[in-house]
Amino acid sequence: METSAVIGASPKPDRYSNKAIRMLTEYGHTPIPVAPNHETIEGLPVYPSLDLIPEKIDTVTIYLGPARQGSIVNDIIAIAPKRVIFNPDMHSAGHWHNIFNTFKHLQNSMSILLIF
Repeated sequence: METSAVIGASPKPDRYSNKAIRMLTEYGHTPIPVAPNHETIEGLPVYPSLDLIPEKIDTVTIYLGPARQGSIVNDIIAIAPKRVIFNPDMHSAGHWHNIFNTFKHLQNSMSILLIF
């Protein structure tokens, strides 16, 4: 199955990032939580940044508001995942434009922006 980095992962069960981790696990995928201030989430080791993840990442899903994304866009481009998912209200034109220019495929469906 595929490996998905969940940026902005939270240990709080009511947060969508936590729900995503649990659902990815339930469907046989390998979620990798990315958050600078946690050691484990849902029993999984947490990485403080994308560049420290040793596995190849197939999908990056982002649960950070535009104001907190900063250099994460360059980190995403550097690891070249198959897909990037900006979840509802998590994308700004400037950030996704940089990724879009790199990956060239864009699917904007409802309020989720998927770039692959």
